Amino acid sequence: MNSDSSFLKALNKESLPTPPIWYMRQAGRYMPEYQNVRKKFKNFLDMCKEPDICCELALQPISAFELDAAILFSDILTIPDSFGLGVEFIEKEGPVFRNPISNSTDIKNLNHFDPESLDYVYMAVNNIKNSLPELIDSFKLVASRHNISWQLLAAISYQESRWNTLAKSRTGVRGLMMLTLPTAKEVGVTNRLDPIQSLDGGAKYFLKLKKRLPKNILEPDRTWFALAAYNVGLGHLEDARIITESRGGDPDSWYAVKQSLPLLTQKKWYLNTLLEQQIQLNRPGIGPVVGYQTKVVPYDLDETQDGGLCLGIHPQY
Repeated sequence: MNSDSSFLKALNKESLPTPPIWYMRQAGRYMPEYQNVRKKFKNFLDMCKEPDICCELALQPISAFELDAAILFSDILTIPDSFGLGVEFIEKEGPVFRNPISNSTDIKNLNHFDPESLDYVYMAVNNIKNSLPELIDSFKLVASRHNISWQLLAAISYQESRWNTLAKSRTGVRGLMMLTLPTAKEVGVTNRLDPIQSLDGGAKYFLKLKKRLPKNILEPDRTWFALAAYNVGLGHLEDARIITESRGGDPDSWYAVKQSLPLLTQKKWYLNTLLEQQIQLNRPGIGPVVGYQTKVVPYDLDETQDGGLCLGIHPQY
């Protein structure tokens, strides 16, 4: 968090154009992305003991709304659990203690508190600090230059490099936006490890891909197609569209084409030697394309009940 943060200014009692507002963390539990994670865990406390999950849940409100800060996703009951009280979350009942404190003897018999028993909390804090990079101003700056959502730019960058400015793949793509040398040259990037240059080049390349798509592909599908093309290339995306049409689907619908993309990893669907070379090199290209939906939906797009996509109501940053 930089020194110009509205959150820090509010804590310092500085005058702000917008009054500080606090949202209860529980309010975020209505979010579909939270519910999708929650249903994977039978016991709420088990979820709290997964540092990566806690990091993801803590950042969900930051991803979805224009907030200045978020509180760690955890639960106060992790502490009594570390004392051996045996905390359980019973469905439709709530938290219960298998070993409740009923008298002074129970207090004396409590486990000695071991700070290391809460290692998963410390790891979650560390993950959050590492996952919320000091690149937000760079995302905003570059996105404003190209009139795109900065969250979308951040999502592409996260998917490509996990926000690692020095990222490098076995095939030689590098930087925040994982640009190849030819692509970097095409978009005027001279130093792929420079965050601003990488973001600027990635944004230019993404918009170029979007422009090159067939005119009959409309928004919001057009954005999804461009994301897929950024990851696997226009050629392989076109292969997926051909497969989709051959199977009776709509090649201009992202919902239909994303079902065909995984088929490109199956030998019977190889349509050109370039794809086969990509698979032989074990380049992780096909899978993450659909994965973009996980990262970008909380930012700018919502998925409709019938599986289609529509522009979301989330505010632009």
